[in-house]
Amino acid sequence: MLCPALDGNRSVSYIPIGALYQPNKEETGMPLEPAAQKQLENLHVYCRDLKKYCDKADALARELCEATNEVLFYVAEIQRFLAELQEKS
Repeated sequence: MLCPALDGNRSVSYIPIGALYQPNKEETGMPLEPAAQKQLENLHVYCRDLKKYCDKADALARELCEATNEVLFYVAEIQRFLAELQEKS
């Protein structure tokens, strides 16, 4: 499983969850202690939820950008209309 991480450039890179922990103190390769295993499982859930929230935030940012562009289009149209009115008067 992969955990998303955002860097300063807003590009997404991925960190393997397995890289976020080390085996027990003796580094014997034995399974993690139950408490550490539970923390790792919680981290998996957290990363999954974080990815969902990031996806939603990205979608909202795209919608906001589109709405902003539409508003700017209408502002430019209004300015053009007002400029035409001033020329006629």
